[in-house]
Amino acid sequence: MKTKTLLFALTFLTISAFAQKEKSDYDLNGKFSGKRFQYTADQQGILQTFQYEFDLIQSGNTVTGTSTILNEKGDYADILLKGIIVGNKLHFSEYQTKNESKPEEKVWCFKSGELTIKADNQGTHLVGSTPSFIPEYFYPCTGGYTDIVNPEQKAQNEKRSLAVNDNTAFDMTVFPNPFLDKTAITYTLPENQAVSLEIIDLNGRLIASLEKSVAKEKGKYNIPFQKSGLAAGILIAKLTIGKAVYSKQIVVIN
Repeated sequence: MKTKTLLFALTFLTISAFAQKEKSDYDLNGKFSGKRFQYTADQQGILQTFQYEFDLIQSGNTVTGTSTILNEKGDYADILLKGIIVGNKLHFSEYQTKNESKPEEKVWCFKSGELTIKADNQGTHLVGSTPSFIPEYFYPCTGGYTDIVNPEQKAQNEKRSLAVNDNTAFDMTVFPNPFLDKTAITYTLPENQAVSLEIIDLNGRLIASLEKSVAKEKGKYNIPFQKSGLAAGILIAKLTIGKAVYSKQIVVIN
């Protein structure tokens, strides 16, 4: 299938000091508990398993709260986090340690990720890859995988889980990621559709509008995105196709 590459200068938007919160169909308030599996350096195996918890407060489509990570030796950290719900995913990042107990020579890497929201008779699950990084510079650590659940039964989450599209089946990638200067968002349209592509941050602020309600033919598209003075951190590529919303987390490094 032919790749259609759009070359254009990005126009960055002047944004307000406060992001406009959108309503979310999900309720992620409360405590989620489960496991985080830390990968080996080659990403081929599990180095160790942690107890992992989120205690979340939701406002519109944004969340704040605390994560707690605990290993079998009793080392732990309580870390502040923030995030945003986009489609059926929670995009989050840890950013400040509140409390910790660890050997002096050890450092807790902060975790981020895009966790798929699923609800069933066991409760609401947050599941997915959770890369980790060195604070401030956002250089990657070994990363891992998270599977946590809130056992409280929430009808709206169950209803939404039944109705939402399976985002994992849609062909959307970001490469390179993490990136230092420029990257590209690639996606494939199965049919002719109207497309919007935005770059937002974890507070919901609009960083750049790359495409806005553009009528496009089916095919593969490669959309460039340049750093242009952005600080290191976590961004999200939000792709809207008709009524369906897809997203990928982007890591900017210095």
